[in-house]
Amino acid sequence: MQAIFSAKELRSLDKKHDDLVVRQMSEVFKRIGLNSHICERERIAQFSLEITHTTFLVVVHQNELRTQRTIRDVKRMV
Repeated sequence: MQAIFSAKELRSLDKKHDDLVVRQMSEVFKRIGLNSHICERERIAQFSLEITHTTFLVVVHQNELRTQRTIRDVKRMV
């Protein structure tokens, strides 16, 4: 993640990717019955995306067993 922010050329690509993921997640939420306003679904999607990003930063510094448990816990949370 830090590598993306340090390379100016990649920042806009990262932003486009995040926007795409948020839009797609928002549509998934709608399909599974979350009929809130689009702004609310996008807020929840953004929050979910940030949790995922943060988890990846934590996981890369853990041993294999802890990594598996952390990922399992995040899946339960989301």
